[in-house]
Amino acid sequence: MSAATQRVDRDTRPLIRVLLLEDDATDRMLVEELLTACADSRFEVASFPRLAPALASLKTRTFDTAVMDMVLPDAAGLEVFERMRAIAPALPVIVLTGIGDADRFDALLKAGAQDCLVKLHPLGQLLPRAIRYAIERQRIHDELRRSEVEIRARETHLAAAQRLAAVGSFELDFSTGLFTCSDAFWEIHGQDRAACTDYASFVRCTVPPEACEPLLQSLEAAREGKVPAPLEYRFRHGNGQERRAERHCEILRDAHGKPTGVLGVVRDITDLRDAEARQADIAAQLRHAQKIDALGTLAGGIAHDLNNTLLPIRTLAPLLMRGAAHSEQDRRALDLIRSAAQRASWLVRQILAFSRKQTVERQALRLDDLVRDSLAMLRAGLPPHVGIETDIESVPEILGNPGQLYQVVLNFVLNAAQAIGDTPGRIAIRVAPDRNGVRLSVADTGCGMNEETQQRIFEPFFTTRAASEGTGLGLAVVKGILTEHDGTISVTSAPGAGTRFDVVFPVCAA
Repeated sequence: MSAATQRVDRDTRPLIRVLLLEDDATDRMLVEELLTACADSRFEVASFPRLAPALASLKTRTFDTAVMDMVLPDAAGLEVFERMRAIAPALPVIVLTGIGDADRFDALLKAGAQDCLVKLHPLGQLLPRAIRYAIERQRIHDELRRSEVEIRARETHLAAAQRLAAVGSFELDFSTGLFTCSDAFWEIHGQDRAACTDYASFVRCTVPPEACEPLLQSLEAAREGKVPAPLEYRFRHGNGQERRAERHCEILRDAHGKPTGVLGVVRDITDLRDAEARQADIAAQLRHAQKIDALGTLAGGIAHDLNNTLLPIRTLAPLLMRGAAHSEQDRRALDLIRSAAQRASWLVRQILAFSRKQTVERQALRLDDLVRDSLAMLRAGLPPHVGIETDIESVPEILGNPGQLYQVVLNFVLNAAQAIGDTPGRIAIRVAPDRNGVRLSVADTGCGMNEETQQRIFEPFFTTRAASEGTGLGLAVVKGILTEHDGTISVTSAPGAGTRFDVVFPVCAA
């Protein structure tokens, strides 16, 4: 190889910029010559006999490493190294010292020096190699530090994402049984990780006994290579609340495809299931409201036509009864026609009230007085084995329609009497002030209702009685009247334990 080729090869080698800090001119020259003559690397050396100008140069120039003596005219010992590190903390430093002091070497290495060399020993290729190693070690150290920072940042972001999404993760190692979980996993379950050292103890600590086996069996099947299916389970949170979670898993395998563990993700779906239940309830209410609206429109039209049909009967029956003498059979027939027409008119009024086709005029009235007047007329129509108990207090005025409120009292009392049936029973009626207005309570000792019946009693045309005993409009009418009066209604009942209706009307504004 020619000299020209060697120069080209030498010039193409990476350049290593060295800051040399040495006050002894001879030592300084030796180091410069050693580095310049190195065949393996190409060095550019900037020499300084004092620390101050070297530090000033560090602020304006870039160096790959520093080779420094520890005894200088303007500083000595660790002070030299510390002041250098304060200006350039990431710069690899190699210390040259005239004595082989192991304690000093250890102190320098602990402080961050890459290497320590003794001047009295032949440096030869030792110093260039030490420089290259120092630069490489510093590069690896910087990469590791950056990697650690990136890993910590990713872990922080992952933990925040899991917390915001209410998602936690876990890993189960089949060979060791090691059960590791994310912070969000423990937050979801509200458990202390120290109390759950393995997956089985965690499941038995948080999941109801009847739901433990599916969770444990699915992971046992994973040992045989069967991917666990998504699983929803109930668990007891650390605060005692019952919640719901959804688990998804995948199998971890070694290079030969053998299952080595399971990686799982758990999501808290309690709020989701609650929202779905509320949405289903709202959808059911919407369908019910649409059905009620359609029935109201249909019922209103039928009621008007029926009212026009009944008008001749209601008008002519009394005239016929006041006419010429009739036989006893004719009088009974005419009286039956008149009674039937009256019952039909009453049904028409109920239908019109249900469909809200009437114009409702309200006035200030006392509910206690209205109930007393209503009971004076209702007592005579009740069977003798049905007793009425009253507790009627003086209450503030409410804004209402007397005729409609009479219908409310009438429906409650008649329904109570029919629930009592042929056995002796009591109807308790109470009127009293309430924190939200005025309360009317009607309770009976009748047969009561189950939960399914209670959910349907306000539906129009729903009835548990025979077709000849009711139309199923009574409580639907009551519900419509209470809506018009801004009132609320609640029912308490159980089979064999009677029924109680509570109605609250707002107090009339001054």
